[in-house]
Amino acid sequence: LQASIPEKGKMTFLLTDTYGRRVMKTEQVFEKGSVNVSLPVKQDLKTGIYILTVQYANRTENVKLMKQ
Repeated sequence: LQASIPEKGKMTFLLTDTYGRRVMKTEQVFEKGSVNVSLPVKQDLKTGIYILTVQYANRTENVKLMKQ
C-alpha cells in the first residue's frame, strides 16, 4: 500500500471481512512524504472480499480489497 503523508502522524489500519469481523488492526507512525505500508496480515487469510479502513488526521478512507 502506498500513501502520501502531508505531515508526521499516526495512521490506523483496520481490516474487516464482509460480515464486519475484525481480521487485523494496527497503528503506525509515519514521517511526512511518500510511504510504502506493509500490513501484518495472517498467512492463512481466506479468499474473499475485505474492507481496509485507514484513519489519519481526522480522515477515514475505506478501500475494498480482494484476496484470491
